[in-house]
Formats: sequence, C-alpha cells, structure tokens
Amino acid sequence: MAEMVVRIEGLIPNTGGGTGGSQAGSIDVIRVGSVTAVTTLSSATTGNGTTVDWGNAVNCISMFILVNGTVTAGVVDLQVSQDGTNWVKISSSAALATGVNQQLSLSNVAFRYVRGVVSTTVAGGGSVTCTVMST
Repeated sequence: MAEMVVRIEGLIPNTGGGTGGSQAGSIDVIRVGSVTAVTTLSSATTGNGTTVDWGNAVNCISMFILVNGTVTAGVVDLQVSQDGTNWVKISSSAALATGVNQQLSLSNVAFRYVRGVVSTTVAGGGSVTCTVMST
C-alpha cells in the first residue's frame, strides 16, 4: 500500500490583523490513505478478500469492481472494520454481470480496515477483481 504523509513547516500567517508579519511555527498535515489502488479480491469467485489496513482511520473509501469473463450471477460487498476482526457491510452491494464494471464508495466515515467480499458466488465461468483506495 502506498502512503502519503505531508508535513509543512515554516511560517504561519499572522491572523491578528495589521499590515503583515508572521509568527514562527509549524503546521502538521497528515494524509493517510492509498494513492494507488490496493487489491482486495483477485480473480475471485467466492469468499472474503484480503484485509487492507490503512494504518489509521480514513474517511473516504472506494472500491472498483472489475468483472472478468462471462458472469451470469454474483454479488460483491464492501466491508469495513475498526478492529480488523468485526466487519460491517456498507449500505449497497454490486450485482455482477458480464462486461459491467462498478464501484462502491463510502464517505464521511472513520474506518481503518476494509475488504471486498463475494457474498453471492460468481457464476458463469468468470471472476471478479476488486481494488480499493482511500482518502
């Protein structure tokens, strides 16, 4: 997983009015999440995907669902967890069909762990690959 951390040090603008001036100090801006897609399900037809640990809670999560080959049935869920053990499915699921890629997303949340889950077995000879990203 790629992680991006930004730290800005230097001057903080003087907000007390007047004609300028600054005060010494620093501002820490920490951005945790994935700047590249992380695979949770790879050519899967059933089961839980690999757990992705962001290292800290993130507030926006998206999962890209790529259908491989001919798929006549199947459902994928996006699950989240605060402890990596107890999982909750987000509100919607993706019903799979041949040639139809989809996405599931969640925002304004605080979860550290995420995974894709094939909740209804993929049928028709194809499979599904899912990647996740966060901000």
